[in-house]
Amino acid sequence: MNRQEANKKIIEELSKAIEKYPDLRFHQLLYNMDVQKPVIEKNKIGEMVGMHFEDLHHEESVKTLERMLKDY
Repeated sequence: MNRQEANKKIIEELSKAIEKYPDLRFHQLLYNMDVQKPVIEKNKIGEMVGMHFEDLHHEESVKTLERMLKDY
């Protein structure tokens, strides 16, 4: 599968999720479908103190699609 085909499949899967879960906000869909990868921030004793998302601009679309389809 090439990059363009993977991009189209990602959009197709997001479109299905939008129909299935109409009350979710867009970023909730991205998070739930594993498009975004959370990074948990912890303090010295291991307590969660925050969260941000990994910058995935370099990730190939095929890898993103594989991650999405694995859990969804």
